[in-house]
Amino acid sequence: KSLKHKPWIAVLTGNLGYLLFKLENYEAAKKMVRTDYLMSKSTSQAGSELSALTLLIEIDLIQKNTTSAKKYMSELKQLVNKYPTTANLRSYYRVLTMVHETMGNFSEALKNYKLYIAYKDSILNSKNAVLLQNTEFQIDFEQHQSEISLLNEKKKKDDLKITSLIIIISSICVAGFI
Repeated sequence: KSLKHKPWIAVLTGNLGYLLFKLENYEAAKKMVRTDYLMSKSTSQAGSELSALTLLIEIDLIQKNTTSAKKYMSELKQLVNKYPTTANLRSYYRVLTMVHETMGNFSEALKNYKLYIAYKDSILNSKNAVLLQNTEFQIDFEQHQSEISLLNEKKKKDDLKITSLIIIISSICVAGFI
């Protein structure tokens, strides 16, 4: 705060708010997360803003403050429409599922839960594809390394043979000269 660096203030208050949320100190968490949300919004940090909004909605739902949760949901929807990444849509549908469950709209909750799972699976599949690609690269790299090692060993043997032949031929030449 003494440096007046808003992005770091937002990050730290958001992390502290999340920790307080996990410790079920919802009032203190809400203050911290709200600070994170406002600062993230003022510094155009969409990812932090989205995280803070989803946590504020969760806290409101736990505290049965549906009016505030609905207000934050409309802001979250605008943010997700502006930045419709897979991760953002996953977060949106997860929280929307919670809102509908809290309000007793179980058919809507199920519909949104299915969308949440679809986005979650999509992210998981993307991560698995990256892991597979990295594994294939590692295998190729190790195969090339072993081929290089074999070639180096063969070169050493060939060099030893050449050196031995030169010594033998030199010895024969010297012996023949003598």
